[in-house]
Amino acid sequence: MGSTSSPSPTSSRTDGIRPDKTLGNKPEWERAHLDRTRRNVETFKNHASAVIWSLGNEAGDGVNFVAASKWIHEHDRTRPVHYERAEQKPHVDIVSHMYQPAAEMAREAQNGDPRPLIQCEYSHAMGNSNGGFDEYWKLFESDTRARGGAIWDWVDQGHRAPVPPRVVVKDRTKHGLPALFVGSTAPGTGAEGYLSLRTPTTWTCARPSPSRPCSTRARRSWEQPTPRGPLPPLRVEGRPRLPAHAGGRRRAALAAHRRGNGALLARAPVSADWYGAWHRLTGTYDGQVARLYLDGKPVASAEKAGRLSPGHFPLNVGRNPERIDMRTPARFREAGSTRGPSRRPSGGP
Repeated sequence: MGSTSSPSPTSSRTDGIRPDKTLGNKPEWERAHLDRTRRNVETFKNHASAVIWSLGNEAGDGVNFVAASKWIHEHDRTRPVHYERAEQKPHVDIVSHMYQPAAEMAREAQNGDPRPLIQCEYSHAMGNSNGGFDEYWKLFESDTRARGGAIWDWVDQGHRAPVPPRVVVKDRTKHGLPALFVGSTAPGTGAEGYLSLRTPTTWTCARPSPSRPCSTRARRSWEQPTPRGPLPPLRVEGRPRLPAHAGGRRRAALAAHRRGNGALLARAPVSADWYGAWHRLTGTYDGQVARLYLDGKPVASAEKAGRLSPGHFPLNVGRNPERIDMRTPARFREAGSTRGPSRRPSGGP
């Protein structure tokens, strides 16, 4: 636990739990709150850098924080007390918020409250962010009680890494639909990376029927077997929500995400030679039955009618577009998503 607006917070955190549930509002926990507050103050009271006392971070508010603030004011009259969850209540000397819009902060700064107004956490600075930063600082430098804020996170926690090649490719249909491939290729070894179909055409699969099923397929191989630990799965995910996975825990799965009805799952074990060899994974859903094929052979099915949820992300092969850190260390030769009678090569889908 810690408050970014103060060098010296106590250590209770319950992430903004409801007032009727937080320990901060249960009198039987007053002794514990006061114990931590006293130890915090006694430990850091002679540090020159401790200029504000914080009662905690995201731990709700209540009678125990009122008691903690009262104790601090009785034992140290030289430093103000801050606690974001107290909002405008009288047991804090600084009013603070997290990620309050600049326009809303400007309105609050004019409400006649004499206490300083800050953002104890704002402008999330990791990666490509800090938008609208100038709006905050125009306000901080104006003649109001808006007095600044604390950046979260001040240090970018990312790691420097080489950017893989990015290439726009087109499918083999007469439409030449574009897709983004990120990764590398080598003659005879397939592609290593992930493929993102950037067009909205796969939205047409939201209403499959037995005569026009949705199909997700991929031909993949693993460069090397993985004999130990959890095995990262092959991933084909995106919109419509008909993701197919294979390899994780030596199982393959197809999930048909239906609007308002949850996911319909079809699962089966993968073959013993799955790693280090080329295989074909295909999943189809016709509005009634989800079918999973491995190397052209039906291995699992699950039945329940419903419309597919269109999802919010492009079709991806080789990674989960909702969790971009979840990727597949494998190679693929062919991938696609279709609607209508599947073109079935010899051996099935």
